[in-house]
Order: sequence, then structure tokens, then C-alpha cells
Amino acid sequence: MVQDGRASESPLKHLKCRTFKKAIDEVHPRRALEVDELRRLLETTRSGPVRFGMTGYERYLCYRVAAETGLRAKELHSLKVVSFDLQNRTLEVSGEFTKNRRKATAYLRSDTAAELEQLISDKMPQVQVFKVPEKAYEMIKADLSEAGIPYVVDGFYFDFHALRHQTGTLLAAGGGASKSCTVNYEA
Repeated sequence: MVQDGRASESPLKHLKCRTFKKAIDEVHPRRALEVDELRRLLETTRSGPVRFGMTGYERYLCYRVAAETGLRAKELHSLKVVSFDLQNRTLEVSGEFTKNRRKATAYLRSDTAAELEQLISDKMPQVQVFKVPEKAYEMIKADLSEAGIPYVVDGFYFDFHALRHQTGTLLAAGGGASKSCTVNYEA
């Protein structure tokens, strides 16, 4: 508009240009674990020491729920006892914590629901279930090390967010179509 004389100055000149980071997966490529590696991580973690304010059993269940549902660390961190409907084997994440800002329902395996029942049975409804630390990658890195599983293989990382990738891998191995099979977002 300035060039062709329709404006004396640009109406956009006061705006600051946002810089966008490369997609995190381009900067930090992720991998999924082999099924036996995932089993070893879960078994080792289950009996592991308290780390980052979570018992080994709590971390084991957190990783298991993450791998089975595809939930992000922030979504898992937001879960309270009341978020679970273990009779119907579901959990709900408030839209306040989902990436798309819509409430999400994730479905649980029956054995996972039974273990969660043991964990939360004596807790009040508003108690937080998983106290996932802000730097969850440090937590899983320590558990991977204890299980003898490398954090990085050929430049591909297995960090906490890689549990989300694990979901897709598990679904594909079981004949599922996509990650979206496990989480139902409310319209």
C-alpha cells in the first residue's frame, strides 16, 4: 500500500514478527521401543526407587498409561482420582490441559484399570494421580538407564514424549489404524 501510494506508512509496521521454532520432532527425532524393551522398562521401573517425587510403581503406571493412551506429560500430570471411571475403563482429561483445548476421553485396558484401582482406591477425589515432573525426559532417561536401554539410538531419542509415539507403534502392531483410536475428543 505504501509503494503504490494508498497509505503513507504501513499499518502493520508496529507488529512484531513471531519466530516459529522448527517442529520438535525435526529437532529431536524420536523412536519407539521394541516390545521387549518396553516390557523391560516397565518391569525395571515398577520395582525401582523413588525418583522425581514418584515411586517406581507410580512411574511404571504413568509410563504404561502414556504408552497405552498416547497422553502427553501435561495431560497425565493433570489427572486427579476423579478423572478416572475405572468401571467403564476410561479417563477424562480437561480441555484446559489438552493441546486442542477440548475435553478428551481415553480408554484403558482392563488390567491397567485394575492396577490404577489399586493405586487410587484410598485417595480422595481431588488428589493428583501422577506428579509428572516438568522435565519428564530426565525421569525416563534415568529409568531407561536402569533398565539398560539407550536413551538415544542412531540420533533417535526415547524421551517421555516418545511414549506417545509408542502408542501408535503398539496400535499398528495390534492391527489398529492410528493413534486417534485410543483417545476420543469431545466435539
